[in-house]
Amino acid sequence: GSVPSAIAFGDGALWVADTVGAALYRVEVTGKTQSVDLSGAPAGVEFTPDGVWVSVAPNGLALIDPAGTNVTLTQTIGNGPAAVHAAFDSIWVANYLDGTVSRLDPSTGRVQATIPVPEGPKALVAASGSLWVANEFDDSVTAIDPETNSVERTITVGGAAAALAADGDA
Repeated sequence: GSVPSAIAFGDGALWVADTVGAALYRVEVTGKTQSVDLSGAPAGVEFTPDGVWVSVAPNGLALIDPAGTNVTLTQTIGNGPAAVHAAFDSIWVANYLDGTVSRLDPSTGRVQATIPVPEGPKALVAASGSLWVANEFDDSVTAIDPETNSVERTITVGGAAAALAADGDA
């Protein structure tokens, strides 16, 4: 069986991360499915013009060529990479086990910054000029300033923050 952990849409297909099968699936609207084997279980997936970014356990990030479904780049990041989000001309990854967020250059995959956040960062979204992080074990959300790669503020939300969404810039 498979357990989808994240889904993205791009290049006319759904990109589905399968945590149990340690694979990424490209599912076209016709039903044709292609598999990309990964070195570990995927957790987050994000489609960008550069390709499909996938966080891969235990501490990696992979870039997939959407045309050929080949892994074109791998990068070591923090432990327990979860959500992946493209914003502010960067790729951001929530490192669930480390309590950090990694910021990467999308053209090279090089880590530009590692930002400490409260425990259990699980979801990411860009809104109001900040990168927002849902911290599941801290019951909070954190705003990161992309200009300084530092925490602007952390807001307690009174429950396990596990997902985020933006509506325009809000």
